[in-house]
Amino acid sequence: EKLEAFKDLASVWYSAGYPLASAFYAEQIALLDNSGDAWSIAATTYSLAVQKSSDDIEKKYAVNKSRNAYDKAITADGDNIDNKINLALIYVDNPDTSPMQGIQMLLKLNEKNPDNVQVLNQLARLGLRTNQTEKAILRLEKALSLEPENNNSICLLAQAYAQAGNEPKAKEFQDKCKK
Repeated sequence: EKLEAFKDLASVWYSAGYPLASAFYAEQIALLDNSGDAWSIAATTYSLAVQKSSDDIEKKYAVNKSRNAYDKAITADGDNIDNKINLALIYVDNPDTSPMQGIQMLLKLNEKNPDNVQVLNQLARLGLRTNQTEKAILRLEKALSLEPENNNSICLLAQAYAQAGNEPKAKEFQDKCKK
């Protein structure tokens, strides 16, 4: 009964546009369920609260709760690479000290999973932010060789070629990019 009540409350708060309140109830579900999926949902909901919050105290709280929940999701299901990627991105996008901790996490994931398109895309996205355009293009070309129809890779490659000043390639991939 408690689990179902928490699910209803999480849903109501989420639908009402209050992801932080929804995340609290998602965390309560995870505490009862203690599965990797439940912790992942709580972490993701806290991550959404980080993005939606304009209050620095709320944002910091949600960042810490998201990191903690992703850690628990990874402990419960160590094979789920999505949780590891998302944890790294929380560190990159919301650094307490330096985004390098998250970047290092992604680089280690790439060493262990060199053919993971999601990891390649995230590293390329970060490369574009830090003007490492050539590295980004190499990663994205590899990602496309692994998954030729991956729209995220295609759209990022359009952006990378534009940033590199290669307008013909940028246009080619922009035309392929599905909005």
